[in-house]
Amino acid sequence: MTDIARQLVHTKPLRSGDGYTWTLASQLGHMLCLAESRFGPRDRSYTILGVEFVDDVPQCWFPRNCRNIVIQLGSQCLREPDRACFQLAHESIHLLSPTGGRNANVLEEGLATHFQTWYMVNHYPADWPHSGIDWSKPACQSYQQARDLVEQMLELNPDAIKALRDAQPTLCQICETAIVKVCPGIPPDVASKLAAKFER
Repeated sequence: MTDIARQLVHTKPLRSGDGYTWTLASQLGHMLCLAESRFGPRDRSYTILGVEFVDDVPQCWFPRNCRNIVIQLGSQCLREPDRACFQLAHESIHLLSPTGGRNANVLEEGLATHFQTWYMVNHYPADWPHSGIDWSKPACQSYQQARDLVEQMLELNPDAIKALRDAQPTLCQICETAIVKVCPGIPPDVASKLAAKFER
């Protein structure tokens, strides 16, 4: 295991004696606390088992369909901790209201893309390596468009997600009518696009 890969999972006591260095596990805990405080509580009927790496796209995987979740990150993350953090922050939003499958709407994917960028700018550990990649630009245009729509909504009502989830906790089931109710000034086409199924 390389030193960079080891840093993702191997922790050491802090010199101050009051904690440990960051790992993906502790970062995930931090991400979830921040996401819940901003967007409402997660569905605790699902058990988060941990993180693994795959030669594929990052995703949440539901092994044996028994309400367990594994977060899968791309294998390139083993060499790039900032990419690991970026992907983990995105997937952490999908842990708020999992459904056991790929059912995300534009609202959910846009929120995940918004949160991962926000997390990297505000909370990425200073002592972890930086690859120099501009994390403000998603690789796929569809994620950028989804983030732009969510940010339009959040400009109108910064607490929109929390308000929406008070009425409908599952992000992918939030409808256009609910979005308009929480954000009366939102253009109808934006509300309609947010409620639509996400297409990568």
